[in-house]
Amino acid sequence: MATDFTRFDFHAKKFYFSENVREMSAEEVGQYILLMVEAWMSGKETSLPDNPKLLARMARVDQVSENVLAMFPIVQTEHGNRRRNDTLYSEWTAAIERS
Repeated sequence: MATDFTRFDFHAKKFYFSENVREMSAEEVGQYILLMVEAWMSGKETSLPDNPKLLARMARVDQVSENVLAMFPIVQTEHGNRRRNDTLYSEWTAAIERS
């Protein structure tokens, strides 16, 4: 199914009070948000390539932090092994159901 979703629900309270996010530095929070946007816009069911150099470029840093990478575990997709955030993927599937 071809989709062109340009926005996703951002649950500010859930994000703000997440223990994982609270442990992140401001730079890590920026990396995390940039990678969520990249994942959403990727067209590959909110997945990102498992390529550290490309992920760093997407996050606009020299190296993505381990805290941020942990938020995007490696999963098997129809596009091969990729990284995906579970919460964002849930938003994606909900958007598919609504469309």
